[in-house]
Amino acid sequence: MKSPSMVSEVLQQRSFNTVCIPAHVAPAQLAALFAGIKTQQNVDGIMVTVPHKISFTDLCDSVSEHAQFLHTVNVVRRNTNGTWQGDMFVGDIVAHLPLTAWIETARQRGCRTSTGLDMFASVRDLMTDFLLKNHQSQK
Repeated sequence: MKSPSMVSEVLQQRSFNTVCIPAHVAPAQLAALFAGIKTQQNVDGIMVTVPHKISFTDLCDSVSEHAQFLHTVNVVRRNTNGTWQGDMFVGDIVAHLPLTAWIETARQRGCRTSTGLDMFASVRDLMTDFLLKNHQSQK
């Protein structure tokens, strides 16, 4: 999987002794997986993907106002008091992307927004910042 290795690379570039490890789990086993993760003292946060974003919201001790409104999370971190807080990134970024280029087509003129790698980089940075907010185990 590419995403975990890319996130691990960013974390290590920021001098954190941290890696992102994928976990393949069936929806019915999500709560059991999270219960196990909560007991591990060296897990500071989790990135959540489909199909678990909605279900994981109910497993968090607290969620941001944005995540509560959407009833979905894609990142969860352990706070210094041991509670787990969820948030949802991507929607904010997509809604505020600047127009970056005008493209000429054979029939019409249109615009293209900075999606793809630009969006991934922005989401990746927001998610890693959120996860590392309370991180204590630096190199």
